[in-house]
Amino acid sequence: MVVFGLFGACPVSSPARGEQSASPASESTLSLTARLDALLAPVLRPYGIEVAVQVRQTHIFLRLTSDTRLDATTVRRWLVQGFTQLADPRIAQVTVSHYRRTLLEPDWVETLSLQAQIQESTASPAGGRPAVHYLLRPPASSLQRRTLWPLAPAVAGLAGVLVVSPPLVWSSLVASRSQPSAAVSPEPAAVPVADAGRPPGPWPEQVRRSINRTWLTEQFQSLGYTLPPDSGVYAARILPGIDSPAYEFYEAGKGAFSTNFWPASTVKVLAAVAAVEFAAEQGFSGDAQVTFANGFRDRLRHIYDRSIRISSNEDYDWTVRLVGLDWLNQRFLSSERGFPTTVLQRSYTGHGVQFSPQITLQEGERQVSLPPRASSPTYACPNQGNCANLFEMTEVVRRVILHEEVPPQERLRLPPQDVVGLTEALCHSDPSLFRPGVAKVLGDQAEICHKPGWVPGDDCLDAGVVRDPASGERYLLAAVVPYTSGRACDQLATIAEHTLLALRQEPPGAPLQPDAGPPIQVQVAQPGVEGRRQHGFTVTVEGADRVEVYLDDHRLATLSGPGPAYQFQVGLSRSGVRLMRVQAWAGPQVLAFRSLKVQIDPLSSWCQPEHATPLKPEIIRRGPAGRAQVALT
Repeated sequence: MVVFGLFGACPVSSPARGEQSASPASESTLSLTARLDALLAPVLRPYGIEVAVQVRQTHIFLRLTSDTRLDATTVRRWLVQGFTQLADPRIAQVTVSHYRRTLLEPDWVETLSLQAQIQESTASPAGGRPAVHYLLRPPASSLQRRTLWPLAPAVAGLAGVLVVSPPLVWSSLVASRSQPSAAVSPEPAAVPVADAGRPPGPWPEQVRRSINRTWLTEQFQSLGYTLPPDSGVYAARILPGIDSPAYEFYEAGKGAFSTNFWPASTVKVLAAVAAVEFAAEQGFSGDAQVTFANGFRDRLRHIYDRSIRISSNEDYDWTVRLVGLDWLNQRFLSSERGFPTTVLQRSYTGHGVQFSPQITLQEGERQVSLPPRASSPTYACPNQGNCANLFEMTEVVRRVILHEEVPPQERLRLPPQDVVGLTEALCHSDPSLFRPGVAKVLGDQAEICHKPGWVPGDDCLDAGVVRDPASGERYLLAAVVPYTSGRACDQLATIAEHTLLALRQEPPGAPLQPDAGPPIQVQVAQPGVEGRRQHGFTVTVEGADRVEVYLDDHRLATLSGPGPAYQFQVGLSRSGVRLMRVQAWAGPQVLAFRSLKVQIDPLSSWCQPEHATPLKPEIIRRGPAGRAQVALT
């Protein structure tokens, strides 16, 4: 794993232990934090990005919590271009350093850190006073670039803040971890509040934070298998939960949330489900007769069945025209419904889906005529195409196949007979690109409910639910490989084989499910220490004899004994908003589950990632004086 750091000069010295800083934050600094919060929060929070602005002595910490992984070379190029274009006279010097991880530890993610030394004015600081540092340090989440481009004007309007172009807006939302400097004064322990948690956020965000990004690749290596270049895998174990299933999520290669591939026919299941929901909203089921103005006529269940089962391009287009692109992309494919990334706007017959003609729906005595509808000119996907990721295409299959098991807030709005109809279509979709590999591990009778897709010259993919009839074990499985040759799609079977072999090895997953069971209370105390910040946690739940605590994608603690309160301390070096999950047990049964966001505060300053070796530091920008105001380490 390569970790990138973009640093300005670290402070020459820190206040001695127990002493107060002689340089409190200036009034202009405080006013800037208010401006930052007022301008950034309304823009970013609707996109699920947490914003925190904090003053620490002569530093401002601007923390934008998101998560993504980008090509390192591309990110570095954007940073160099961005700082060159900025040309802010207050920037003394910005240095790019590459860091290569040298010690394995669970509290580590692929990171890019950004720090730039900025003077409060164009004059040199008087009396050797350190310059103010604006530190943009976001921990990891995944948002589509098309979502972030519109943010550039709002963020670029902040004078003196290090964002001037869409690429830099994107790069400034890449993950980071906070690191301590050589001498950091301890801070008094925070008084635990009644409950430290905040709502965990939408389901896709929870999956992003909890998914294990490394274990599956390590298992492939132990099996002597290497993923094909530019491929991706998303998988999960489906486990017994409280009132609904629980899941352990894994990814490899491109992973679950990349849209850097052509989704082909796999997206047809999304349009089919949307068509059933749209008809239900008008008061109809899949038995309704649908008549288009050009004379085409058929029952809706026949249309969506052919679209899924035999991957009919014509019937896919009919489902999109029935719904209309605006309803499809604004009402169904939305963050509120759990599909924040997918965009569908491309016809698969070449006859266009931007315009919906007059359509008549009739079922029994009820009849509704829908007027012609024109859609918005385009949605945020290149070349008026379709954009999707493995997670969202698998998600719609999961919510159909597990319709009766998922909690009410996750259920699709489908008539009962159409849940059956969609399930039948998915479980008999032909061909199954996973089938040969699944059969090697689970046998020929294994059940696969899925939707495949492929386009020569683009990509092959498949996504769905796999069930072992012998054990009853179930898995989510999706994968994509480039369609570079006539046999390229066969690689999906090999991916399925090795993924299932890995998942059957009792992986150390971090479970996730909707909150359920008796209430779980979490308290956090954060006394500062040199090195890592030591955090004290208290978990309280009635009736439990064991609790397991997870932070993001790894286990934080397992505590046994009589409750109701369980206490532990742990050192954490990565700051920001983190996703905590608490699973409480009573004997062999899971008693309660809770997901919550907790705030891990940063230390006051840092110079370089611990356990890392700097490689090839390079100065990419100097101020007008041509030298740094504070010496670089």
